[in-house]
Amino acid sequence: MNDVKLFDICAQTLADGKALGWFQGRMEFGPRALGNRSILADARSPSMQSLLNLKVKYRESFRPFAPSVLREDVNEWFDLDRDSPYMLLVADIARSKRNRDDPGAAGAIRYRPA
Repeated sequence: MNDVKLFDICAQTLADGKALGWFQGRMEFGPRALGNRSILADARSPSMQSLLNLKVKYRESFRPFAPSVLREDVNEWFDLDRDSPYMLLVADIARSKRNRDDPGAAGAIRYRPA
């Protein structure tokens, strides 16, 4: 299967509200996936966090996931004035990007720049 076909299938899987595992390159070592192994899912889904925690990660449903954001768009989404390539910093989510339907949602997150 060529890359274009693979990407089309993956995009449709995510659009259908499903999650997928992504593996490429060498194995990574450490607590965070930084691109070679990742769980991909649509972060806009209100139920996705609980679904992944309970059925994929087998952990408490409240635990957060780190969204991937294009490096050039980081300042649009977060109040952060420096790069965080290894997901070590927590950044406040820009007010314009916070979920207005969930006033109890966290206002900060550890993100993954891509």
